[in-house]
Amino acid sequence: MNNKKVWLFWGIVLIACNLRAPITSVGSLVSMIQGDTGMSSALAGFITTLPLLAFAVVSPFVSTMMDKLGMEWTMLLGLLSMIAGVLTRSFCGVPGIFIGTTLLGVGIAVGNILLPSIIKERFPLKVGFMTSLFTTSMSTFSAIGSGISVPAAEAGLGWRGSLAMWLATLALAALVWSRQLGRGEEGGPRGREIKGSPSPARRVMSSPLSWRIALYMGCQSFLFYSLVSWLATILQSRGISAADAGFLVLVFQLSSIPASFIFPIWAAKKRDQRLVTFVDSALFTVGVAGVMFAGDNLFILIPSLICAGLGTAGSLALALIFMSYRCKSVQQTATLSGMAQSIGYLLAAVGPILIGALYDVIGSWMVPLGVLVGVLVLLTLFGVGAARDRYILDEE
Repeated sequence: MNNKKVWLFWGIVLIACNLRAPITSVGSLVSMIQGDTGMSSALAGFITTLPLLAFAVVSPFVSTMMDKLGMEWTMLLGLLSMIAGVLTRSFCGVPGIFIGTTLLGVGIAVGNILLPSIIKERFPLKVGFMTSLFTTSMSTFSAIGSGISVPAAEAGLGWRGSLAMWLATLALAALVWSRQLGRGEEGGPRGREIKGSPSPARRVMSSPLSWRIALYMGCQSFLFYSLVSWLATILQSRGISAADAGFLVLVFQLSSIPASFIFPIWAAKKRDQRLVTFVDSALFTVGVAGVMFAGDNLFILIPSLICAGLGTAGSLALALIFMSYRCKSVQQTATLSGMAQSIGYLLAAVGPILIGALYDVIGSWMVPLGVLVGVLVLLTLFGVGAARDRYILDEE
């Protein structure tokens, strides 16, 4: 691996480390933020929903921005938006919390969209391995963000200092990524269309295969964010203590790390990923069904949460693999990624609200968990459709 590729490798890893952690670190600090600012619970809940809405709104436009500025500058601007967001969120009062969170969401959306395209272009023979590093780094730092935010705040940093810690990793990522600016083109053309041909974005978005991949991503996001939002509450409603519920949520999050590493490599070894998709969906369904019927039995809950964690990480990895393997060019990958993630994060924003509303109406968690099982059936169907060995524009 030459010197440029080494810097690129570490740039991808460092960017991936920052795509979830600045968001997951907020959840456990919400009570501190409310106590300090007097913010209502409804307004505080919007802090965690706002980034998802930003992802959904911004994602479709990232590929156009990439065309105009190039991947390198677009990614750097995304990192600068994230840095500005962390600073504004931490040190500019209550309005700054929402403005900063929006800027952070915009920057993360750029990283979410561009990293699969960058991996496809710069590491075409190692898509599985690089996607594995991408998802593993993201999952690991997501868990770290959840775990260290409260101890850091209680150690004297306060909630502002705890959230501002992510400036260090973001600045390092921006510094390393800046080595990519002004680099010459490598790896051939980025799949620009011949003048006079139909809009590439329109062609990608009209493909039935594109919609299967997008809806697969949507189901995955709906499931993941619904579980992250309500799992602790579900467990506590069964008489499990807050401390034990927190431990079980940590088990769920940590179990995603090995799946983040294994599933992309396994999927990349096959042109047809239907078997991988079935295995992932089976694990995910066993996990959610186990949570549904386990009550407070830890001997059932712990294996179920491990299966659910493996399933949610595996399905995210498969969605990213589909975006690379079902496209012939970097431009197609960026367009499909923007489409899939826009739909995915829109459903991610709706999921926790819908699950919570169902509980409020029915007064039981069985029906909301049953809805999650139903979404898992859809995840499997869309996944099988997306996993066949073909390209999105070959259907024309």
